[in-house]
Amino acid sequence: MTRDEQRARFLEGIRECVNFWATDPRPESVRARLDGLVHSILATLDGEGSTLPGYFVEPVDSDSLEQLSSEHDIAGDLHNLWGKEWTGSPPKSPPTRLGSES
Repeated sequence: MTRDEQRARFLEGIRECVNFWATDPRPESVRARLDGLVHSILATLDGEGSTLPGYFVEPVDSDSLEQLSSEHDIAGDLHNLWGKEWTGSPPKSPPTRLGSES
């Protein structure tokens, strides 16, 4: 899988998390939904409860960011890619696992 494909797959998983927490009627407050969303994103990075692999997360200073680029590194432009393909359409039903819909 190419780096661009890996990025797209990761962002799609995050979109599914956003859509799930935006439409889940159980949390009664915005704070509870945001906490759920953050938990889902962190679980994705940890490789837990997801169809995606875990990811290495480590601090990088801006001077060495360009040197870190490897064929497996998906970081660097995720924040810009996020808005480019955002559809905002909720899933048909809440995913039981990130990346799959029930």
